[in-house]
Amino acid sequence: MHNTSRVADEPYPTLLREKGFNAFPSLCFLDADGNVLVKQGERSVKGFAATLQRLQRIDELRKQAASGGADAQRDLFLAELELGSLRADEIRARMDKLHLDDATRARVDRHLVDAELRELAARQRELGEAAFGDAVAAIAKSGRRPTDAMATPFWQTTLTWCSTHGEPQLAQTAHDELLKRPLAAAVKRRYDEQLEQARAAGKK
Repeated sequence: MHNTSRVADEPYPTLLREKGFNAFPSLCFLDADGNVLVKQGERSVKGFAATLQRLQRIDELRKQAASGGADAQRDLFLAELELGSLRADEIRARMDKLHLDDATRARVDRHLVDAELRELAARQRELGEAAFGDAVAAIAKSGRRPTDAMATPFWQTTLTWCSTHGEPQLAQTAHDELLKRPLAAAVKRRYDEQLEQARAAGKK
């Protein structure tokens, strides 16, 4: 446990940022060398236990994959994908080396979109809001989609982009996807307004 503070003699004043976090509390699993294995999502005992079990399963698969079995290599890759611990470039490289059927490749691509979105979000301040929105909208316009875990921010960004750039058909898709989840009335009104703005912008 690290208690981030502004105490003058704090030995690790930038640890939070070094581990890839920008808010607190931030929770993750680390290895013995301090490398982040996975950032913890669900903040409950059940959630921590589930993540630990997945990490233990990955350890088992790594031992099996070390012997060279193709099935173990594939299973390890898919388990690491589900954990959300791989970078986009790692996913692309390993995806190309494995013989995956079309259904599995489609599943992997959703996780690849997630990784691309995480990396864009990490660079959001550097890119600026306009370039960040352009990049997310480009993914949406290509027909590629994230997993359910990243669906809400993906479609929110897409709908916001459409509200000023047009693309009413894409805006409708984003709107419909967002409405599949429970929403407060005020949030639904905002989405409805953005859809109308996209339709109006598309007529210009």
